[in-house]
Order: sequence, then structure tokens, then C-alpha cells
Amino acid sequence: MSDSGYFGTGYALTSDPNNNSIYWSGGDYYTGSAYIMSASKSTNGGTSWTRYNLGSGTGDTYVTRVDPTSSNIVYAGGVESSAPAIYKTINGGTSWNKLASTGLSGTVYDIAIDPTNTNILYAATSSGIYRSTNGGTNWSSTGMSGGRANAVLLDPDDHTDVYAGTYSNGVYYSSNSGSTWTQMNTGLGELNVNRLGINPGVYLFAGSNGKSMYRWSLQVGVDEEYEHNVAQPILYAFPNPASRNSTFAYTITQEGHAELSVFDIQGRLVKTLVNGIQNPGKHTIAWDGMDNSNNHVAAGVYFCKLSTAEQVAIEKLVLMW
Repeated sequence: MSDSGYFGTGYALTSDPNNNSIYWSGGDYYTGSAYIMSASKSTNGGTSWTRYNLGSGTGDTYVTRVDPTSSNIVYAGGVESSAPAIYKTINGGTSWNKLASTGLSGTVYDIAIDPTNTNILYAATSSGIYRSTNGGTNWSSTGMSGGRANAVLLDPDDHTDVYAGTYSNGVYYSSNSGSTWTQMNTGLGELNVNRLGINPGVYLFAGSNGKSMYRWSLQVGVDEEYEHNVAQPILYAFPNPASRNSTFAYTITQEGHAELSVFDIQGRLVKTLVNGIQNPGKHTIAWDGMDNSNNHVAAGVYFCKLSTAEQVAIEKLVLMW
């Protein structure tokens, strides 16, 4: 069933890789007698939402994931009646079917889809990393030894490279589609990793619980210490998506004029955060979602642009109110 509106508790937000105006979110909805799995869809960048109640048992949706080849195919994963649960729609949310998910164990926290074969799925659960080769009907454990997994990510340039973020054992890496795993925790100051992101061939990013963001160089033969001296501004936002306040972190390599501004999806200037001489080094600045006229901006997609004499960097930010 569907309802206009959102839900009480939201856990997941994902953009449609096929349409940058479509977003999906997951959470739970109180029916008056139970909290049930639900998902919400926006087709206008977050201005309005339609909620879909997925089942009837007590549960929560922790992840929504859109098939990279079709906006109509969406997965919603979580827990229902104390068992793993994944729902799937093939018509953009009009109707949902609960997958059999034979062999899957634990609460589902994240899902990754192989872009070259969308029948191959990975699930990060409280029991580890699982893999399906038939669209989620059957699953098998990959044997990743890190325990509870909060996140799973495929490298879009090499779909056999799989990364897992765990609750207490940091980040794991597999170069062979999950057959074997190794830890990659050098420099990681917090082993509770909630989210993973990737700039293919450049950096793997790990969002940790309580100690901000870390990155791992994916550039073969380039030492991380050397990269700090490479003349390129680095810009990222956290948290992202953000519910109200977000912080932009950026690196200036040489003293000089820098401008950091936020633009809406139409390319219109929303807020100028920095406009002046900046010293070299790492900087952070918070944005409270207010525009240059001190008005709250609407929920949706925004872009932060850092301009220096050496380079221009752009970071996408999703705001939810």
C-alpha cells in the first residue's frame, strides 16, 4: 500500500543512479499497533514523498537500493518479525514482493548491486556479508570474518572488488567477489564503520562512529603522505545526507584566494561560505542550511564548489528536513 507522506523514523537514503530527481528512503511506520517496514519515494528531489508500507510484521527498513539499470527496480532491506527481510518492487513502488532470501541471516543493513550483472547482490547484515546470484532469492555467506557488517560497496570500475565496513573490526577488502577477505585498517582510528564511499581509482572513504571520516588511497604506487602534498584541493561533506546541519572539509595546498559556495540543482548560488585568503592546510566550515538571505533552503540536492588558483572541486550534498 502507499500513503502520501514520510514516516516517523528514517534510516536510509539513496539516490536513483538513473534519475537524479528520484530519491528513496527507508524507515518504519507506526500503524497504531506495530512499527512496520516502509519505504518512501520522492520524484522531485525531496520536496514531496510517497510512503509504501511493505509488510505487516514488526520491523524496520535500514537500506533502500535502486537497480543501476532500471529505476523501476528497487530493493528495501531490514528486519521483520526478528528475521532478515528484503522487499523488491519492479514497477517503481506500485507493488512490492518479499523475497524468499533463503540462506540469509541477520538484520540487513546495506545492499550492493553488481552493475554488470544485476542478479548478483551483496548484503551487509548483523551476521556478515552475504552474496546472491539470483536476484536475492538465495544467499550464501562469503565467510568474511569481521562479524556484523554495516556497509558493503562494490568498486564501479572493477565489480570483483568488494569492500565491507564492520561494527567493530574496521574495513575488509575482497578482490575476488567475496571469496577471500583481508583487513585494511592502517590509519583507521575508529573500527566501527557505518558507511563506505568511493572515488574510483582515487580514494575509498569510511564514515566511522564518533571519529568522522577516513580515506584510503586507491592510487597504485602513490604514498598517502605524498598525496597530502599534491596540488589539488580536496572537498567533502559530512554527514551526507544531512538532516539539517552539514560540515564541509577541504584542503588548501597554497596560500591564496579561495571561494567556497553552495549552489542548488539549477546552478543558482545559495550560500557563500568562504570568500577570501586562506592559509594552506585542512579547513572545515559548517553550513546550517540557510541561504544568503538567512532563509532555510528546501530539502533536495545541492552542490558545494571550492575554487582556488590551482583547481576546482565540487561535492554533492543531499539535505533532508
